[in-house]
Formats: sequence, structure tokens, C-alpha cells
Amino acid sequence: MNQPLIIGGLGGSGTRVICKIAQELGYFMGSDLNASEDNLTFTYLFKEITFKTATSKLKHQKLNILAKHLTAERVEWNENEIQILHECLSNRPLHPEKWAQKRLDKILCLNRSENHMEHWGWKEPNSHIYLREIIDVFPGCKYIHVTRNGLDMVYSSNQNQLQLWGELVLGREITNSPKDAFDYWHKVDKDIRQQSESHPERILMLNFDQICNAPDMIINELMAFLKKDTFDRDSIKQLIKKPSSIGRYKSYDNSFITTEQDNYLSENNFYVK
Repeated sequence: MNQPLIIGGLGGSGTRVICKIAQELGYFMGSDLNASEDNLTFTYLFKEITFKTATSKLKHQKLNILAKHLTAERVEWNENEIQILHECLSNRPLHPEKWAQKRLDKILCLNRSENHMEHWGWKEPNSHIYLREIIDVFPGCKYIHVTRNGLDMVYSSNQNQLQLWGELVLGREITNSPKDAFDYWHKVDKDIRQQSESHPERILMLNFDQICNAPDMIINELMAFLKKDTFDRDSIKQLIKKPSSIGRYKSYDNSFITTEQDNYLSENNFYVK
């Protein structure tokens, strides 16, 4: 089995564009996707409240279930896998029961019609929470973390990750405030950056603002990471759209960030013109 390509980041960071590019390159990213191209099988398995305290063994088992679901032409689940899948029906603060049941039904379907491709993976922003386990299970994987200026991110209406993982990541109680949203972004960004330094062949951080402002440079970086020599540059560039939300932080009072955080933004080229 080939190793997967995984795309993650914070909600609203631009992961959908990178997923579209991956699909353009021939990657199968799953069949149960939402409008943002999120792989809902991953969401079903991993975006549930009790999983914060799950053992590494269970995390590894769920990743193997996901891989089996995405790569096997005919899926036959063993008793332990079925038990794990059914346990995911409960403890879902963000999903109604009908949504969860639909996901389970799709996973348990034994005969699947989609054509599986040589290259496969998934896109789901929350993947970064489990990056260490992902690398353990798939040591040859490629992970792309899409990031953008944290000051723009804190004014997004999508703060689901802060609510779900904020206390776990920051180690304290959180509020739905720009300060806590930025602290969460800062902590995640630093952590992934440190992991990328340890696994440069496995982890690539892409700055979404730079993708929009210098697409050729970023496309070259992305293709080198994926080891793709042949691709349609024009088709890929057409997938990149610059949103009006870039630079929206300039309309707000951002005095809540520290000098250290301001320096971090500058040093890592988040203050794009």
C-alpha cells in the first residue's frame, strides 16, 4: 500500500485549495466528502470528544481503519474494527445522530464502486492534532499543513477547533475571544513548524497568503515536496483564488498579541503586502 498524502490546518486556512490541487494531480481523497472537501470518514473517527484521552493504540487502530476504508476495493471489517466504528456514534458534540449514522453506514458498506487510484490520502483540518500518530502509522506519508496569518484567522466565524481542542492544546480554560483564538493558532503553528524541522521529508508548511500572492513559487515548492515532475501549472493556478479576508486584521485592534507573537508573525512571513 502506498503511503498517504494528508492535508490539515485550522478551519478556514485554505486547505480546500490544496486538496483540489491534490485531486488535480490524481490523488484519491475519499468519496464521503463535504463541500469543503473534508474527508468525513476521518471526521467521524477522530472529531469526537472522548478521543482527546484515547490511547495511542486506539488512535493507531482508527488510522488503520481509515486507510483500509480508503484503499481496499472490498472492505471486510473484523469484530474489533466494528466495535470501534460503533463506539464513534456517541459523544459527538458537533454532529447530530443522523449525520453520524450516515457516516457509519457508508463506512460499513462492503461493496464500493469508486475507482481507487495509485495515490491516495485525505484532507481534514483536524488532522494536525494527530500528526505524531499519523507519522507513527504511516512513516512514509506526506503531510501538508496549510497556515495563514493568525490575526486574520481569529476574525473568522469558524472557531470550531478552538472550542474542541483549545483547552487540550493550551492547557487551560479558553474563551471564545480573539486572544485565545490567536494563542491557539500560535501554539499549533509553532508545534507543526517544530515537527516539520524534525521530519522535513514528511511535513510541509504552506503559507496560504503566499500561495495567493506568489503562486508559481509555492507550486514549485509543493511539487518538489510531492516529487511531481509533470503537472499542468495553468490548471493548478486556476484553482487558486485570493479571498477578500486576507488582511482583514488591519480593521481591528490587535493589541492583545504579545511582542513575541508579533515577532513570530514577522519572522515567518505572515505580514504579506
